[in-house]
Amino acid sequence: MQHRPLTIKDADALSRLAQSVGWQQTPEDTAGIIGQSGNFIAGILEGSELVGCAAAMVYDPAKLAFINQVIVRPDRQRRGIAQYLVETLMRQLEGCRTLRLYGTEAGMPVYERLGFRAYARLGRWSGSSATLRPRHPDIAPMTPEELPTAIEFDRASFGMERAAMLTRLFNGFRGQAWTARRNGRFNGFVLGRTGTVGTIQCEDPGLALPLLEHALHRPDSHSVTVDWFEASPSIEGFAGLTRLQPMMAMQYGASLPPPPDKYRAALGADVG
Repeated sequence: MQHRPLTIKDADALSRLAQSVGWQQTPEDTAGIIGQSGNFIAGILEGSELVGCAAAMVYDPAKLAFINQVIVRPDRQRRGIAQYLVETLMRQLEGCRTLRLYGTEAGMPVYERLGFRAYARLGRWSGSSATLRPRHPDIAPMTPEELPTAIEFDRASFGMERAAMLTRLFNGFRGQAWTARRNGRFNGFVLGRTGTVGTIQCEDPGLALPLLEHALHRPDSHSVTVDWFEASPSIEGFAGLTRLQPMMAMQYGASLPPPPDKYRAALGADVG
């Protein structure tokens, strides 16, 4: 097996690898991750075939990086590939005070052996909601003028600047960006993408499910996933969603606070 950094030329192969484990990623998604400044992805190849990868999204080289895209092709799992890739990234990120990731039950033992500890619980849910007809007076499509407000709202709740990523999502998936208002004041938003609801943030818990309902409505009827924090309002039985698996938010190094209550759903386990 060969280990090397992945580049924009590997976007199609990375997308196929993600789809082999059930992730709904397009080549455009993976190209955006690879192409964003400060990110890097390590890959394992057998000949010309990509069989494993792990990525790092660096928000601040000294403070915080998110490890994601830890994927091993099903027929090559349980051979130590995932642990090797994560260790490779940890060496590259040794100057960063805190590393974070979202782990599945299958991956948690690997991450715990490497020193990661849980700080929040999530659940990955899936559903198809073309039949939904969301109509809530406080939810409206996000406008370009509202994007800077959403970016600042995200910075306050996530704790780091993600302007480039949120701008890319807004410009690429205009029909999946919504804002919530209470008494005319900005209260939260959702930014989605293909196959994924994306991040849902709002101060008023009563607006969390209306935002989710609007984000779930996809006219193409394709199934979408959402990574929902357990501390948020329960979505058990909501809009026909099915819980796929529990997940754990984990961190290594200096402990940072868990996300505030207004952070209802993660942007996505594959992008941090």
